[in-house]
Amino acid sequence: MNYIKLFKVNILLLSILLTIQPIAHANNEAITMNKEKILKEINANYTDWDINHYIKLDNDLKFISVFEEESKQVNYTVNQQQIISILEKTLKKINVGLKLKYVSSFQLNISDNNHSITPTTEIYNIILTNDENQILGKTFITITISQSQDIKQAYLQTQQRLIFYFDYGYSSNFIHFEKMDNLGTYAAKDIIRKGDFMWIYKNMMVQISRNSMPELSLKIANMFQKEIEHELKRLHKIP
Repeated sequence: MNYIKLFKVNILLLSILLTIQPIAHANNEAITMNKEKILKEINANYTDWDINHYIKLDNDLKFISVFEEESKQVNYTVNQQQIISILEKTLKKINVGLKLKYVSSFQLNISDNNHSITPTTEIYNIILTNDENQILGKTFITITISQSQDIKQAYLQTQQRLIFYFDYGYSSNFIHFEKMDNLGTYAAKDIIRKGDFMWIYKNMMVQISRNSMPELSLKIANMFQKEIEHELKRLHKIP
């Protein structure tokens, strides 16, 4: 009698499993198709190989869902002069010994989806000095701004730049980055080069590299982000 009951239970479990599997497969297909759609919007020139590769990266870094949310809230952009001014104010608020030193700048033309944008990238040193002007710590901060009259395109170009940044470091299957929380719209840190991290916010991408003061630079990054948000609210009269 017990064998009959056990047989019935097994049959029931098998039927449930056979029902769930096609549903799960259909859900996975729908999720993949949605990711493909989002990536194609970022760059219509992505090949099937590119898309499959970026979806594989997304399985670890979870950035595509952030892009989808961001596309629903396209509103304001930031400009290079505004951002550098905010960064200088941020450094003074944190420590009077922090200095911002210009290193170099460059432009990389990106053309896709019938739009051509030339993001401006500026590289600075953040240097911590003491009263005798001795250097106590140093980090590079690289700020890339995508400017366009079409705000959504500026956002998409920033997202494309983020993907390029991730992909550039993925010369092998070993993943160098992991997702961070509570910084910008999306943030990630380099698990090989300790103390290096990056984030994006609207049409801006910021990279911290060659970092000899990780705790202080993270504090700077968080306050810098808050100051940017505060300034945008002030400019656009957001309550």
